[in-house]
Amino acid sequence: MRTVLGIVLVVQFSGCLAHLAKPKPADLTALKSANETYLKMVRWNDLRGAAQLVAPERRIDFLKPIIEAKEDENLKVLEYEVEDAQADGDKATVLDKLIWHRLPSVTTKTDAVTTRWEARGSTWFIVAIEGGPLTLEKAAPTPAAGAGAP
Repeated sequence: MRTVLGIVLVVQFSGCLAHLAKPKPADLTALKSANETYLKMVRWNDLRGAAQLVAPERRIDFLKPIIEAKEDENLKVLEYEVEDAQADGDKATVLDKLIWHRLPSVTTKTDAVTTRWEARGSTWFIVAIEGGPLTLEKAAPTPAAGAGAP
């Protein structure tokens, strides 16, 4: 009887450990929070901070044009509004409205911005931005291993 009880306890305990080891799946609430954080950073011109929400392999693609165009000095986002958010597993798309201008102009522009997010563990990262003042084109697909030119 002790052996059976011991086996049951070991099985239950290992199940608990396996549950703890798995990262929690990302959810829509976490996505909305990450998107809101990104928009606030852009609104308050913390573009280098906003870059931390971009997928690590895309960060340089995001930051390089910002540095070259001095966007941290010239870009002014006056207002933003989240229009829609759709998640499908570990991929999501968020539609935002941005009202902005770029100095020295004071003429405002209103753009619909589509931000593509990807969950990695329980954290959402930006992988593409379409529209608006800060774009990040979709990454070109990497060739499959062993695929080469004919």
